Amino acid sequence: MSLLRACLAVGVKTVKTYFRYPFNILNSILIPLYQFLIPGLLLGSTFAVAGRAVGLQSTAGTSDVAGFLFLGAFAMSFSFGIFWAVSRTLNTEMANGTLEAIWLTPTPREVFPLASSATSVLLAGLIGTALLLLGSLVFGARYLATIVAGLPVLAIMTVGLVGMGYVVAAIVLAMKQAGFLVDVMGYLVAVGSGAMFPLSVLPGGARAVAVLLPTTLALDVLRSRALGTAMLLPAAWAYALMAAIAVAWAAFGRWVFLSTERRLRVQGTLGTY
Repeated sequence: MSLLRACLAVGVKTVKTYFRYPFNILNSILIPLYQFLIPGLLLGSTFAVAGRAVGLQSTAGTSDVAGFLFLGAFAMSFSFGIFWAVSRTLNTEMANGTLEAIWLTPTPREVFPLASSATSVLLAGLIGTALLLLGSLVFGARYLATIVAGLPVLAIMTVGLVGMGYVVAAIVLAMKQAGFLVDVMGYLVAVGSGAMFPLSVLPGGARAVAVLLPTTLALDVLRSRALGTAMLLPAAWAYALMAAIAVAWAAFGRWVFLSTERRLRVQGTLGTY
């Protein structure tokens, strides 16, 4: 119960900070729109043949460019949300000089990134849903009702993303000013997961590496359910591998975070900013 209270306290603080800046939510929707959704839609219409995206149809199994891209943005809202929530939480404490004071409390160290990640998942769900509605109502995306059957993969994906969030937390603690690396990490996950293009166009080796990301197979399942695209792996294999990758990322990320935190504590540089 004490751990749950600590998680709730960190979560409430994260939500309060987020909503103190009203343009945060608007930016969370606008940034994916102007950074890759609208450019992707324009490129898709440019290379369409008689109004149909024949290239996407042949490589992904759907000609719905808007649905393909907006589902990618939906999945990536979770990864970007977790990465930036963890980064922002730790950076704020370091900038205010309160990180060491928080570290002296009996709350386990890993609770802080975990609570920030859990809170960002809820916020990302709202933002991602808004993007899906925008894609359907404004840009003509057509999602099948069977997308509901694919939503449980989000829970599996979140476990792996929390592990990556721990890695982000370790980077922030070690480098202090790690905004650039967090941004790069978010974009690499987006590109590697196939948010903007079908993974079937990648060489076999690159595709195998991409599958190791916790978002890749989850996005593949979501697209299969919502758009009828062909899956990279049979469903049973996809779910089993997805779960194994998520657990591996969670364990690895927690180990990296605790190892980094312990080393910085011994060096006396934990709260240095």
